[in-house]
Amino acid sequence: MAKKKSYNQRDETSGEFESKAEALAEPNNTQRERRRPLSDSGRLYNRLTRAIRGLAYRSESPDDSPLKVFKGSEVSKSGLTKEEMLAQISRAANTPIEERDFNRLFENIVDDTDAPEGERVGKLKSLMEANLTDIHVFVVPSKSKAATKKVFIVGIDSDDNVTGLRCGGIIET
Repeated sequence: MAKKKSYNQRDETSGEFESKAEALAEPNNTQRERRRPLSDSGRLYNRLTRAIRGLAYRSESPDDSPLKVFKGSEVSKSGLTKEEMLAQISRAANTPIEERDFNRLFENIVDDTDAPEGERVGKLKSLMEANLTDIHVFVVPSKSKAATKKVFIVGIDSDDNVTGLRCGGIIET
């Protein structure tokens, strides 16, 4: 009966590891598959995530609503319409939805860090304009609270997915 090798008994011909730490550090096939390069959509998601840190949407609610990245599915052939957006967020077709001006919306985004006023907000806006087409701002009533709304700043990314930002808990009069 052959003696089972330990991690410390590395055999150059069989490829055993010198230590358990070395063996654990070597990625297995599953880990290698996870290290595939990100798609353009994945890189944009990461860039948006970094860009919105510390940014919030200012409304009449007691607290500003933090921005979050929104990642939808592939857009239909009709493009990014109000009906398509309602389908992306799993809402009924008769749900009231309004569209707002993209440029004016950024007036309500605030930076809670010490960055110069508007600098990061301007960079976020430029990032979205450079990486998304057919950009829209949709405002939808919240399911849970009648007085609040959700804002979606979305467009179509290079992989034809609906991508952008969202924030909830907005109160407007």
